[in-house]
Amino acid sequence: MYVPFALDAVAMATGPASTIPADDFTLADLRTLYRDGDSVTVGGTTYTPDVNIALLIPQSGSGLRQFWADQMQISATTLPAWVHDQIATLPFQENDGTLLEGNSRAIGPFSVASWIGQGNGLPGVVDRREGVDLHAINRIQPYTEATPGNEVLNPVFPVTRQVYNVAAYNEVRTGGTDASLRVAFNGPTSRSCTSTTEHPAGSGTFVSTIELYGFASLGSGCGAVLESLRAFPNG
Repeated sequence: MYVPFALDAVAMATGPASTIPADDFTLADLRTLYRDGDSVTVGGTTYTPDVNIALLIPQSGSGLRQFWADQMQISATTLPAWVHDQIATLPFQENDGTLLEGNSRAIGPFSVASWIGQGNGLPGVVDRREGVDLHAINRIQPYTEATPGNEVLNPVFPVTRQVYNVAAYNEVRTGGTDASLRVAFNGPTSRSCTSTTEHPAGSGTFVSTIELYGFASLGSGCGAVLESLRAFPNG
């Protein structure tokens, strides 16, 4: 079954050389571009797919591709002719800014949690942002920051998704057969919901592991073991 533990968001990203006023796009604007292939006027400029704006979506098989396709109300399998998962045979990799860095007319979805986590200097997390910026949707910013470099995901951003741990229902449920899984995942006081990490290493300061990796807390919803989230009736 799927056990929720954090909240992610997905924002539009542009490269460092972009002049597209992407903070001004609404969700309706983005659907007009991605779903309909029609023009939108933002900041006094009319943007038309494949004319002065390139619409990207991650490579085939990407979870972000499917999620963004659902949000844009398009097929992730058979893309509209004006939506691209590559430019000049170079693929748009999930949560990787390389293709955006080199194309000032391109926009594409990027996980806000991944963007924040890549900037936090975590062991084993490679920074592949390449200077890309994340943008507001409906004038709501994807993150807040007390100071630059201390971004926190905005849980009221218009495009969000829960992320999950996967465990067998009969093992992780209250009274289930695996006590270690219950401690790890069941309920808001479980280890996955309350884990902290020393950051920076050696500083003596411990912060929420969920937030350190860029996600937002689900609060009391973290670790909820619900029948509705069972992948298989008997699993």
